[in-house]
Amino acid sequence: EVNLMKRRGGVGRDMSTIRPAGAVVKNAANTSSGVVSMLEISNTAIKTVAMGGRRGAAMYSLDIYHPDIPEFINAKLENGKISAANLSIRFRREFFIALKRKENWVFKFPIDLDITNLDYSKIQLEALTPVVGKNGKEGYVKIMSAEKIWDMFISANHTSGDPGGLFLDAHYRQSPDSVYPEFRGESTNPCQ
Repeated sequence: EVNLMKRRGGVGRDMSTIRPAGAVVKNAANTSSGVVSMLEISNTAIKTVAMGGRRGAAMYSLDIYHPDIPEFINAKLENGKISAANLSIRFRREFFIALKRKENWVFKFPIDLDITNLDYSKIQLEALTPVVGKNGKEGYVKIMSAEKIWDMFISANHTSGDPGGLFLDAHYRQSPDSVYPEFRGESTNPCQ
């Protein structure tokens, strides 16, 4: 990735497989530092390999289901924290349905965690909560108002220009993914 950027190339990467901040890990750290801390490392690398005033281009995306979305939305609002990359939320149709209905949105990790039988009465609003999904798969959920998420997104986008939106359902429908499902695009190159 850094070699591509050093040569002024563009890199698109989905960060949705990174554990959310506060998730338990089995190492000396005890908990994950989350997606934004990884963005900070990438931001430093991009700025370090800049040559002659030019730098490579990076586009980092995060799925709307990921529990670190609130921090991701606000990542560029702290001066200099993330300045060398573009950010984009991978929106899904289900989010807009929840927004229209003024419902809460359930973040989940991993994003394919089946939580259809989850008892939401035991989950504190806006708190990362360990859960066991269907078929015994362990993961995390966090619940937040869909309107609050959307308002945060609009405010951050208006203030910093990021994050942008990658409309995943349309992306899949209007790209080679619809013809070749074994090749699933997960992000986009910023140099298009």
